[in-house]
Parts: sequence; structure tokens; C-alpha cells
Amino acid sequence: MLITLEGNIGAGKSTLLPELAQELGFQYADENVDNDSMFASIMAAGTSEQINMYMSRKLAERNLECVRKGGDWLVERCPSSSLLFGMAAGNSDEALNTIFRDVVHTPEPDLHVYIRTPLNVCLKRMRKRGRPSELEFYDKKFLRKLEDVHNDWAKVGEDLHKVLTVDYDEMSIQDLATVIKMYLEMKRVLGSKYEKEQALKSNA
Repeated sequence: MLITLEGNIGAGKSTLLPELAQELGFQYADENVDNDSMFASIMAAGTSEQINMYMSRKLAERNLECVRKGGDWLVERCPSSSLLFGMAAGNSDEALNTIFRDVVHTPEPDLHVYIRTPLNVCLKRMRKRGRPSELEFYDKKFLRKLEDVHNDWAKVGEDLHKVLTVDYDEMSIQDLATVIKMYLEMKRVLGSKYEKEQALKSNA
């Protein structure tokens, strides 16, 4: 089982990750950018395309490693989130295609949990944690675009039963874990029903 936490920068993913994983009984893996010298150097002197392509590869490798280890995992962001960052930044088609290749060559998550957090809250949290390069690289205009892209992506994902949207202050971690478990069980039941219906049609 692979579940991802998605959301804007400063949405609260890294804080929520270990506590929600514990409540679910999952292992967890974060973005691991604070101690990543390559990430820091690109943030300091690179472009958004370089950052997004680097992160899509990094997250793809991390997800593959989680799957190799086995068990249930809750991870912070997935490779496809770099596509959202790229679209918000207006990255070139070439860069987006490079990111897309990372997406299609990694295991598809069973569920994306989108933490929807107001922009003013995200900005407040970013200032509080004080990553200088992050504050310089991502301005309010970009964060607004990223919020819009995430919201559009979530609407489509909800229709496909791939995304669960939760407002940042909507419920406790315990309640969120319960909702996720119920959602996954609903998907399992509906999936089994669909497979049976398809089997009956093919045998008719």
C-alpha cells in the first residue's frame, strides 16, 4: 500500500506525516530536502525546471525503494506533484515530458491525500520555518498558481477515486486516519464489484 500526502508548500505535510503514519500503522518517508546539498545548490542558483526535474527523479527513486522494501507506506509528495509545480511555474513542454517519464515509470499510489491549506497559512508557516532559499525562490504569485493547480488536479482525482481532499483544520489526525481507512475499504469493495461485473460481461 502506498499513500501520498500532497499540498502546497507550507500546507503541513511534513508535520502531519509521522503522526498520521503512526496512526495508520504505516512506515513513512519524507521529501528529505533539508539535508540535501544538491537540492540546496539548485535552489540557490538553478531554475524551477531544474528543481522540478530533480525532485521528480528523487521522489521516483524514493517510491521505488519503498515498494522494494515492502509493507505499507505514507510518503510526502509523489513524482506527479512535480508536474503540478511545473505547470504552475510555466515550465517548458520538454521539462514536463521529462517529469512525466519519471511518473509513468514508478508505482501508482493507491491514494493521494490532498491537504488543502489557505495561502495565508502556508506563507505564515514558510516564514516560521525560515528556509531562506525557499522564501526567495517561491513568491506569493507562484504559490497562488500552485494552489489553483492543486485544486484542479484534486477535482479530477476525486472523480476517479484517486484523491481524498481534506481541509487542513477539518479533523484530528485520529479522525483522518479513520476516514482514510474507510475510503480505502470503499475503493476495495467497489473495485471488487467492478471486476466481477466485467468478468460477467466477458463471459456473456
